[in-house]
Amino acid sequence: MADLYRGDQSLSSIHLVSGLIPFVMALAGNDNRNLGNIVIACNIVSLCVYSHEHDRIWGYYTAGAGVLAYFCTTQVATKITYPLFLALMEYCAYRVFHIHFSSP
Repeated sequence: MADLYRGDQSLSSIHLVSGLIPFVMALAGNDNRNLGNIVIACNIVSLCVYSHEHDRIWGYYTAGAGVLAYFCTTQVATKITYPLFLALMEYCAYRVFHIHFSSP
């Protein structure tokens, strides 16, 4: 998300810090699952807002894959579905960025 908002320094910084705080907490051994889920949910909502503002359909697909990966995987199938949904999310996120070249 920080890359999507690279034109807006404040939003980019907020997204960068929102991912950095849970990461540092987990490294320190004070993992807070609820804080991580809130940050993930906020980033998914932000991605949907970005997709709506910039008319990027792949942003919605990325957000949907994120919801599947982080909130809809069951404890039984986590070892199988979580990596698959993360791969799907990565593929969709890759498709969000596209470059249009004007024809001469």
